[in-house]
Amino acid sequence: RFPYVCYKNGGGAFLIPYLVMLIFGGLPLFYMELALGQFQRCGCFTVWKRLCPMLRGIGLSICVIATLVSWYYNTIIAWAVYFLFSSFTSSPPWLSCNNSWNTPNCTTFDQRILNYSEECTRQVLLYNDTLLNSSAISSDPQSGVYISVINDTSYLKSTCHRVKVIDDGSSFYATAASTEFFERSVLELQHSDGIARVGGIKITLALCLFGVFFLVYFALWKGIKSSG
Repeated sequence: RFPYVCYKNGGGAFLIPYLVMLIFGGLPLFYMELALGQFQRCGCFTVWKRLCPMLRGIGLSICVIATLVSWYYNTIIAWAVYFLFSSFTSSPPWLSCNNSWNTPNCTTFDQRILNYSEECTRQVLLYNDTLLNSSAISSDPQSGVYISVINDTSYLKSTCHRVKVIDDGSSFYATAASTEFFERSVLELQHSDGIARVGGIKITLALCLFGVFFLVYFALWKGIKSSG
């Protein structure tokens, strides 16, 4: 997640506060945690109870945070395991739009998207001087290739998976086949209209999550002898 977090928080400038906090906060606290555990030879809850009984709540909070984070990250690993098993086919399901979960807006990286990109790139070069003075700039960060027909002027916003075409009031959204596979097949977001309706348990994802916890358990069940 680090490249994504870095991109969402300012790009290269994000490295400055990140490295400062890592050097003066993250690494010292991490070393202190390891040193206390090695010196006392006990878990996080017992070590704080021995050092200062009034602060034993810190050990309890560490256990709670570790439990919540383990569910969060193991869920992401379960998605990766699901993708791994889904790739054991002659044609991975996220490469085509001929599946039951796909919508009419589904598209692959075919010639249609390439034509859109090439066309608006030529128009950017043709109307470059006009675009510099144009105020019709899209504010939608989710759109990918954005083509706007306003006063015979078009511009290319970015080259992503999503294409948005506006022409005389009509619009068309094209979503990538890989996006629809993750959102509509893996997560099945089309069956939920909000956080109040999370849906039922998906057996395949539940088995993947169980397998991840199974591996984690046998990596830790003998303590440092099994985890290394």
